Amino acid sequence: MKELVPIRDKIDEIDQALLSLLTDRSKLVEKVGILKEQHGKGLQASDREASKFKKLTQRAEALGLDPRYVLELWSLIIWNSKISECHVTNRETFMNQNPVPADELRRNLLSLTKAVCVGYDDYCNGYLTHAMSSYRDRETHSFMRIMRSMGMNGRKLGIDLGCANGQATRYLQPMFEEVRAYDVSPDMISAAKNRQQWSSKVSFHVHDLELGIPAEDNSVSFAIANFGTASELGPNLLSELKRVLCPGGKAQLSFYNADALVNQWFYPWPATIKTRANPWNETVEVWANETVYVVQGKSETVHSLKQSSRANGLHADVWESYPTFGGMLPVVFFEEPMYEGYVESIKRIDSHLARSSEKTTKDSKVHQGTYILTELTKI
Repeated sequence: MKELVPIRDKIDEIDQALLSLLTDRSKLVEKVGILKEQHGKGLQASDREASKFKKLTQRAEALGLDPRYVLELWSLIIWNSKISECHVTNRETFMNQNPVPADELRRNLLSLTKAVCVGYDDYCNGYLTHAMSSYRDRETHSFMRIMRSMGMNGRKLGIDLGCANGQATRYLQPMFEEVRAYDVSPDMISAAKNRQQWSSKVSFHVHDLELGIPAEDNSVSFAIANFGTASELGPNLLSELKRVLCPGGKAQLSFYNADALVNQWFYPWPATIKTRANPWNETVEVWANETVYVVQGKSETVHSLKQSSRANGLHADVWESYPTFGGMLPVVFFEEPMYEGYVESIKRIDSHLARSSEKTTKDSKVHQGTYILTELTKI
C-alpha cells in the first residue's frame, strides 16, 4: 500500500510539529509558575480552565472535531502543566493554599445556588452525573436503613440541614410528625417550596446554619445534612446536634473527605462528581454551567470525625467513604457504550471499598472515597 507512505509521513511531520509546540508551551508554563510564586498566587486557575474548555468545545465543533477527544487531550496537557508548575515552584500541591475571604465564599455560594436552583434535580441526577447520582442513591439507602432501625416510635421532628430544593426533605415528609428544612439560599428555598405539593407538617426556612440550628434542646428525632453539606455548615455542627437531638436521636451526615483519592491528583475535566474539595484552604470547587464556584467546605477525615463525634457525645453507627474511583472518571467514560462494563465494575469496587471502610476501626487508607457518610446517635 504505497499510497499510505506519504500520508504517514505527513502524520509524522505533524507529530514532530506538535512536540515542538508542546516544548514551547512547557517553557511558558514554567514562567507562569514562577511569576505566580513571586506574586504569592495559587497555581490553580479553575475559572480560566472552565472558560478554555467552553471555547475549545465550540472551536472543535466548528472544525468538525469530536469535542470529547479535544477536551480529553487538553486535560492531559493541563495536568502536565500543573505538575511542571509544582516542580518549578517546589510546591507540594497545585491547589490554592491562600485563604478566601468569608464574604467572597458567601457570595459565590449564593451565585451558585441561583444558577442551579432551576433544574437542580437534573444537575444532580441527570445526563452524565453517574458518580453524583450513585452517591445520592447510597445516601437514600442509608436513610431508609436508619428509618427501619428507628421503628415508628420517636419520629416526632425531622430536620433537613442545607435542604437545597428539597430532594432529601421529600423522604422525611412521610416519616415524621413535623419536618423543618433550612437553607441559606432564598433561591433554593423558593425552588423547594415549588418542587411539589407539600404536607402542612413541612416548613421551609431561609437560615444561616452557621449561626446555630433553630430548634429547642432535646427536640429533634432525626437530622440530615447530605451531599457533603455537613462540611459547609461551620465548626459547631456536631455540638449543635448534641444540643438539639433528643436522647437516642439520630443524624445522617455527609462530609467532604480530606483523604479522598481524588484529592491526590489533578483532573481538569468536569468529572461527573462536579465537585472538588480543597483541604488546603477549606473550600470546595463546584462546576456548574461551565463556571467554577469556590464555596466554603471544610474537608474532614474519618479519624478527625470520630474524635469530634465522641467529644460531642455522639456515637457513630456507620462510617463509610464513597465513591473512591467513580468520581475520578472523565465524562467520556459515560458516553461510550464500550466503557459501560468498566463503569459498572468500578461501581462494584467502590461499593466493596465502602463496606470495607465501614468495618475498619483503624484510620487506614481504605477511607479514600470522595465523601464520608456517617450515621450518628446521641448517647
